[in-house]
Amino acid sequence: LAERRVDETLAALDEGEQVAAEAQQKGSLNPSAFSALQNTISDCRSQLAEQLAEAAHQPSTRGAELRAAISALKRLGDGPRAHTLLLNAHYQRFQYNMQSLRPSNTSYGGAYTAALSQLVFSTIAQAASDSVAV
Repeated sequence: LAERRVDETLAALDEGEQVAAEAQQKGSLNPSAFSALQNTISDCRSQLAEQLAEAAHQPSTRGAELRAAISALKRLGDGPRAHTLLLNAHYQRFQYNMQSLRPSNTSYGGAYTAALSQLVFSTIAQAASDSVAV
């Protein structure tokens, strides 16, 4: 539901920009009204970007919800920030998962080493896959 609302908001902002551009071409808006409309649209975009960034920064935001927030940030024109937030989310998840790993005294730590390798490489693979998508 939230993803659909973000998509609807992005579509409304895009439509608002189109209407403003058409009104400027036709001369149906005076310059101050056009400027006010552009500023309002820009403010709404910034506010949405902040909300998406805040959602992406929350530890509870994971998987598809995280990727949707990152994708929406990119569509808002904030690709570098989206990419940074995505990598930070993977890093936080990696740190959390590292805390759950406990070195084992048996088998000279072979099970721990295998679990650590699995965690590191799966985190790298997922981060790389998500990064390419952004």
